[in-house]
Amino acid sequence: MRIVLPLTLLLFLGIGCHTPLGISDTNTSPLSVVDRVMSGEDTPPVIRYDFSVLDPTFRFSAILPEGAMATYVPEIESIHVTNPSQTDSSLFFIRTFRANNFLTLSTVSILDQEKTTIHNHAATRYHIEKKPGIPNFPSQPAWRNNEHRLIDIRFSEQNPSWFYVFAYNPAVDETIFDSFIASLEFHNDPASFVPPLLTFEKRVTKKPFGIFIDPATSPVQPEKFSGYHTAVDFETFSDEEDTPVGVNTFCGGEITTIEQVTGYGGLVTQRCILEHTPLSILYGHVDIASVSSTVGTYLPPGTPFAVLGDGFTEQTGGERKHLHLGMYAGSGRDIRGYVASKDALQAWRDPLLLLQPQ
Repeated sequence: MRIVLPLTLLLFLGIGCHTPLGISDTNTSPLSVVDRVMSGEDTPPVIRYDFSVLDPTFRFSAILPEGAMATYVPEIESIHVTNPSQTDSSLFFIRTFRANNFLTLSTVSILDQEKTTIHNHAATRYHIEKKPGIPNFPSQPAWRNNEHRLIDIRFSEQNPSWFYVFAYNPAVDETIFDSFIASLEFHNDPASFVPPLLTFEKRVTKKPFGIFIDPATSPVQPEKFSGYHTAVDFETFSDEEDTPVGVNTFCGGEITTIEQVTGYGGLVTQRCILEHTPLSILYGHVDIASVSSTVGTYLPPGTPFAVLGDGFTEQTGGERKHLHLGMYAGSGRDIRGYVASKDALQAWRDPLLLLQPQ
């Protein structure tokens, strides 16, 4: 079971925060998502680090080896994973580039290479060595100048795409590196999509995705809308009527709009990718004044960024207090909450298909 903890609870527990502010002041990654195996009370939590909080171009999370930490190297926009308790503290070094195809540096000799896949992402394993006469690579651990192995992983099939280069210290047990790679979760992987509200599975009681709404028979009365519902509505509980209800990002992506829209009140949209399909995510009926991000900011999955608007006010477009979560896979901009036909509904996706009960 995955437990996605909001910022306030993470701080309360004393295990870090989820702050998508780009490069952190300390250049060290905070905690973002906590996975706990629920097979027994004595099972320790497994900490998953989201690397995008160090630099938003690193759009993945992973489980670090015990005692390890991730540090940003701003001089070359890279990430160094180390274990300070070890004599040779350097474990992994992670770089990124943006291109249409896999690339190799002219400064290294490729001793061996193998095409593969990592969680349905195209990848290539390399065995490399720096060419004689080439100066040492700046701002990188010494072992990067010697013979070593690495793996390049492509983020998506879109062009251009981000590519991530994961190299490991030859002194590190290969099984440790393999476990780290196996734990990778990219922000376009279905598993990276997380509930925008806690206990989400108990909140879909009125308008699920695709329901046909007729004002005369709608589960919400009075009703001013009609058509096929393009989203899923997450309701609030009775004890939340007068208390703030935080909204977390459903996926990792850039905020594209923050606006007041008729019918929604506050509406925030976000650009995400599901595997290789671009999506526009709609968060409707939020309090615009509470939005903690700005247009163009990249937010990792599960980031607290707003609270729901107060019911039957301008904050919610005069609607009840709830979250309208839309997932549009069509072209151009479309923020409709309802469409007239099932054919038109094909451009939308059901968010619940990506979520697992908490």
